[in-house]
Amino acid sequence: MEWQEQLNKLAGQDVMLVLAVERDGSTPGASGAKMLVTETGRAWGTIGGGQLEYSCEARARELLAAGRCAVERFELRPQGAGDLGMVCGGDVTVWFQYLPGAVLEQSPEGPLLWLLLEQDKTGQGKARLCTARELEGGRRICGGGRFTDTPEGGYRYLECLTAQDTVYIFGAGHVAQALAPGLAGVGFSCHVLDDRAEYARPEAFPTAAEVRQADLERLEEVCARITPDDYVCVMTHGHRHDHEVVRQMLRTPACYIGVIGSARKAAASAQRLREEGFTDPDIARITTPIGLSIGAETPEEIAVSILAQMIQVRAARRAAE
Repeated sequence: MEWQEQLNKLAGQDVMLVLAVERDGSTPGASGAKMLVTETGRAWGTIGGGQLEYSCEARARELLAAGRCAVERFELRPQGAGDLGMVCGGDVTVWFQYLPGAVLEQSPEGPLLWLLLEQDKTGQGKARLCTARELEGGRRICGGGRFTDTPEGGYRYLECLTAQDTVYIFGAGHVAQALAPGLAGVGFSCHVLDDRAEYARPEAFPTAAEVRQADLERLEEVCARITPDDYVCVMTHGHRHDHEVVRQMLRTPACYIGVIGSARKAAASAQRLREEGFTDPDIARITTPIGLSIGAETPEEIAVSILAQMIQVRAARRAAE
């Protein structure tokens, strides 16, 4: 919820929201990168650093002083029309959205906060912060994309500002404790479940959205919550418990099911699942051993490998949308 926290901190102040909405060629950062700029300079976030960010921050302060919006294109190649002295070789379209303090004060409460921006061809713009329910029509007018041209020659931009990727971690041991903060830091909402009360402690997972004790053999209520956009990490305190969780997770539409353990354990688990009636396509949904192969050994290193793999899976899914 970092965006929500930042908006709450800046409520009452006039702010310029700077978004890199389109990138062509080689550029620093990624589309969707954003920062908030106040009259004193950058308050939070980044659009890639370097001369691009410096120039955009200066431009944002100019527009903020005038209470204006703009959509501008920056060339990141030598001797281009908008040359910034960079040699990346790409172009970046940047949206500068003026957010009066009153807009931030009216930020609605809810698990998902959406930003809808609209700007006409004269540079006049308006912004809305709203919940998913309020924005059903907004999603349709944006045509399913983040940044779109309008028939009138203007622009629209739509983005969910708060975490919308959910991960369920089964097992609250050392790896889970190392993994949860990293996941929260890159936009995952973490739900941690363990059958041991002494491990299922909220104070051990301060960044998690939920930490609770659960019967790992009876996860019907959790399974009913899992959507095709959700991720599952299985790392309980024993092979039997891992297997019980995996059996149940295969009946959900989760986009990622990662299971900790060795290749030998994975082969034995796959054979047992076949004997229980699961098909090869079912078993192919399981990522095990979980994490990228980087030679990780400690809980912290294993957590890094898992985090990197989940970022990789999420990026591939977003690219395919």
